[in-house]
Amino acid sequence: MLISKVDWLTLSIKPSYSVNPYEFYLSLIEFFKLDDLIELFKLGGGHGFYDYSYSYNNIVFSVPRPLDVCEQGFCISFSGQGIDFYLEYLRKTIPDFSVKQLLSNFLSLADNGDIKCNVSRLDMANDDITYSLNEKPLLNLEVISDSILKNEFTSPFAIKKRLKKYAVTFVDSQRAKLCGLMGNTIYLGSRRSNAFCRIYDKLAESQSKESPIDENINHWVRFEMEFKGCNAMSVAEHIVSLDEDLFPLWYAEVVNNYIRFIDITENNISNYSRCPSKKWWLDFIGTVNKQKLYHVKPVENFFDRSLRWQKKSVFPSIAAMLQCMPVQQYLMLVKETMQSESSIKRQKEIITDFINADKHSPELVGYERYSQYIEDSEYRSFLLQLRKARDENIAAAASVRKLLDKAKTGIDEFLDKHFYDIL
Repeated sequence: MLISKVDWLTLSIKPSYSVNPYEFYLSLIEFFKLDDLIELFKLGGGHGFYDYSYSYNNIVFSVPRPLDVCEQGFCISFSGQGIDFYLEYLRKTIPDFSVKQLLSNFLSLADNGDIKCNVSRLDMANDDITYSLNEKPLLNLEVISDSILKNEFTSPFAIKKRLKKYAVTFVDSQRAKLCGLMGNTIYLGSRRSNAFCRIYDKLAESQSKESPIDENINHWVRFEMEFKGCNAMSVAEHIVSLDEDLFPLWYAEVVNNYIRFIDITENNISNYSRCPSKKWWLDFIGTVNKQKLYHVKPVENFFDRSLRWQKKSVFPSIAAMLQCMPVQQYLMLVKETMQSESSIKRQKEIITDFINADKHSPELVGYERYSQYIEDSEYRSFLLQLRKARDENIAAAASVRKLLDKAKTGIDEFLDKHFYDIL
């Protein structure tokens, strides 16, 4: 079985409403249950388009400028050491806390529609470690290099037949060389793509950094996959949704789809996909099957999306337009645009989603995931807040429906009379 660990995690969160950046950062600290350590997070400079950041033990919270909150959002980054520290810290109060619960908790924030959550980067690492000279390693960097140079592999990272092009790089670690160590690294793919692979001598790297390691280790090669964008979201969703004993098999099949080392035979020399896997690769990966990554975007309610967009972008413009022309003239322009075929189709989608919105169960998706993370008292408080917001929305929806019913009998007359009251 391919035993993997998450070695890097970057999360982004975007509120759909304006917030005070620092206050939202404090709420994130509380949400991740790091409020007892808040004094230890040190203020640092921004990077990219972020205004500033707070970091502690390889956990970084990046905060945007006030005007960029809704567009850029906030970023939370965990290095491999940061993840290890975070899990160890949370397990003091939640013994079984895991990366699965971390991702489940984070993704559940998006279930009420007011916040967008995304896993923008997720690295998976697999280690091949031996402690005895008699123990044969599965991943040998010289064997892997030789297989690549002989074209004994199949991968979307290398288009061998048509373009004779290889997205493969061999690098010697200069830092390791200075320490008298052999620190080779093999890169497959492009760092700009949504999937990237590296295979390197983790033992040499750890020794060059003087990191604490087990003295009995004589071989340590790390196989790492770096996922970004929709691929990172797909891996995160499968970590959350699959049982812990099923995820390793699924992930092994994903890796097998990106890179597979093969024995080329005369019968299959024209079609590498039919060649059998090398024994050492099969022993490492544990499967002959392949699996493609996919990410299904959640279905969004057209009424909610339209309302959020209008509040942000349309209503301020309407207020300005009404100061420039009479209400009746403005409403005539609105009626003209309502008659187009594309407009009618979108109107039906919005109205249908609005009518069906209050038919949904109050137990929204994500409640169960959230309840696994927080305490019962906090969970009840969380439910009460959401249900209160839901009841207020239903009441507002009922008022809007009454207005729509009245509008059917005479939209021009009604809007002309009540437009300023509605504003």
